[in-house]
Amino acid sequence: MDKKTVIVVILGIAAVALSYYVYMNSDVRYILVDGRQELNSSKFADDFLQYNCTYIIMDIRGIEDPFRRNILQCGVDLAGSQGLVGMDMRIMGFDENGCVDESGNKTMRECLEAVSDECYIFYITKGQNKSTVYAGLLVIEEGDVYFPCMISYSVSQKST
Repeated sequence: MDKKTVIVVILGIAAVALSYYVYMNSDVRYILVDGRQELNSSKFADDFLQYNCTYIIMDIRGIEDPFRRNILQCGVDLAGSQGLVGMDMRIMGFDENGCVDESGNKTMRECLEAVSDECYIFYITKGQNKSTVYAGLLVIEEGDVYFPCMISYSVSQKST
């Protein structure tokens, strides 16, 4: 191979590696929100009650206390909410080492691929103490002051 071909091959490999790195370290929020319609907060209950399972995803990558502690506390409070009683619940934590779920340590990619659109997703991250509702997804932003997280709707309120 000539020098020009070697350079092109190296640049191609670098581009693929960079794309993979950007995808795996990109904003999880963007990946989860992509393709979902933003809903008015008054539509949360109608949307949420359509699901029989839920993911609680706590993203603490690169985040320091008190934000880190508040994100984790929000996840704990959500998991214990009356509104989630009777639902199949899966919990994930994202940190600098990848992802942890009920089966142990995984890569971010493995966890993101495991998230099913058939379940409602609660994504908790650092932000401005606000929530944004999307179809099948609630993004909860925790600030430096704890913003209580709980769901008071019950699966018994579902119409069958």
